[in-house]
Amino acid sequence: MTETPIWEQDAAAEEQQRLVDDILIRLGRSSTPLRYQYQLNKSRLYLVENLIEEGSISVIYGLPKRGKTFLAVSLALNLIKGKSWLGNEIRHSSNVLYVAYEDPEFINMRFQALNKACFGNHEFGSDQLNIISHPPDIFTNHFVAALEQYFYTKTTIETTHHVLIIDTLALAMGGIGDENNSGTMGQVIDYFRRIKAIGISIIFIHHSGKDPSKGLRGHNSLEAAIDNGFLIEKKTNISQVIVKQTHCRNGPADQRFILDLRTEFLKDESDIRDVGFSVPYLVFAEDRQADKEKPNSFKGPELVLLRSLQNLLNESPIDVQTLLELPNSTIAVPSTDLEEHCREAGISPNGKSKSAHKKAFIRAKDGLLEKQVIIERQGFIWPNIKPVTIGDKS
Repeated sequence: MTETPIWEQDAAAEEQQRLVDDILIRLGRSSTPLRYQYQLNKSRLYLVENLIEEGSISVIYGLPKRGKTFLAVSLALNLIKGKSWLGNEIRHSSNVLYVAYEDPEFINMRFQALNKACFGNHEFGSDQLNIISHPPDIFTNHFVAALEQYFYTKTTIETTHHVLIIDTLALAMGGIGDENNSGTMGQVIDYFRRIKAIGISIIFIHHSGKDPSKGLRGHNSLEAAIDNGFLIEKKTNISQVIVKQTHCRNGPADQRFILDLRTEFLKDESDIRDVGFSVPYLVFAEDRQADKEKPNSFKGPELVLLRSLQNLLNESPIDVQTLLELPNSTIAVPSTDLEEHCREAGISPNGKSKSAHKKAFIRAKDGLLEKQVIIERQGFIWPNIKPVTIGDKS
């Protein structure tokens, strides 16, 4: 057999690196030639003690709309912070690449809401977290090579973990075939194992079948390949979720956790018309702040009033600077218009009379005035620009 000339070998290698570089650009990082040999360090066996091992494949799964992404955000933020998750210690922080196939902006805001609520800081900007929208095809050799260079060219301390989160597996697999096909799922598992082999921990979000007790949706080879599994369940109209550890390759899978679904208020201070909005997040019972109601948490009628105020500010704003002799331009709405809008929006869904809607409106307004979220003067209402801003979305 004729040996391939060295210049052709070099050209092929350059083309392979170019393809890798294209992916790295989409991930927001340039490349530096590097080979990393992953060696297990016994002092850092776990991402989360007794729950998730370093270099493992883990899944968060359940029926649609049960809070899978909320749980993934909770895990990712605590991995970055190096705190604890579900009551289990995190000894070393992690670099996290979050591959978001849908709603990356909302995922970003969920990180901010959880960070503000649990760590007292709405700005979580850090080179340890990268949320990728419009991600490249992750099931290629070029992605695996790019992923290795992405993580191991980062300036980092030796004990930092590297984590890839895929949200969701079904969307990531969109271009390669049917999740019920053994051959297709074999390809997925093969790439997961290649990523795992270079010391990167994989956490992916997936759906269960119609009966969650029967495990993951798709071919059963996927379930055989995972190291750790967490099933999330939520009952309608209850602000709690239950997380069950269903898979654990290196120990018993029998732990059960309860988390609260809460909301945090975020606001863009640069926009006077923005009254802000509440972003939901999950918090483990032992991690949350004191049980007393937080001053910036909102009841249902208060949220209705805030949404109505936002709508009216967009539709028919009034500058009341001259009318009310204010020092600056101030966009407001008449209180009577806001009350009517709230009534139509169902501020008192069980109320059968005008007085019931009016009482609900007054209670909601008084609550927001007490929390200093809105200002009322001479029959006009507008947002107070003091609440905390959304912050950097990078």
